[in-house]
Amino acid sequence: MTKVSYLGKFPIVGIGASAGGIPAMEGFFRGLPARPHMAFVIVTHLNPARQSLLDEVVSRYTEMPVLVAADGMPTEPDHVYVMPANAILTIKEGRLQIRRPDAANRERKPIDIFLGALAEDQDEHAVGVILSGGDGDGTLGAKAIKERGGLTLAQVSDGSGPRNPDMPQSAISSGMIDLALPADRMGERLSRSADQCH
Repeated sequence: MTKVSYLGKFPIVGIGASAGGIPAMEGFFRGLPARPHMAFVIVTHLNPARQSLLDEVVSRYTEMPVLVAADGMPTEPDHVYVMPANAILTIKEGRLQIRRPDAANRERKPIDIFLGALAEDQDEHAVGVILSGGDGDGTLGAKAIKERGGLTLAQVSDGSGPRNPDMPQSAISSGMIDLALPADRMGERLSRSADQCH
């Protein structure tokens, strides 16, 4: 049996989260099937001076392997990749690309940067998910994904959040969001969309 090249043949889901994002991610990953046949890349607003334990936290909510993204790492289905601290994450030809932020010109929109790169790289295979967060990061990235035929989701209020609604609300207000759902209902809808694409 020949090994199928995965690059570009399955959805790659960029997940943007900031303040209050942990409960949102718990709901999101607990709502997914064990093998959703998608790759997931988590991009957050991290303090560059602090080591992130996000990979360990997310691994409690899913049976999929959770890896800290490394430069040149290929994305594979049924894997979760977490942006490392003090990094700008992009993607090219299905491989994660990492560069260090320019201290003189500190980029403040890491979610827009990744989702924009994902849209350009994956076209209709790109999925953008905007979870809890405190500013407008992710809105331009969602627009880029929508314009290239991908799918966009943003978190709306239910009992578990979003704790900080500004980020998903900004995306929803842009008119570029396909599905506005509570985080724990996103997985089921994503799985249904992926099944329809097979």
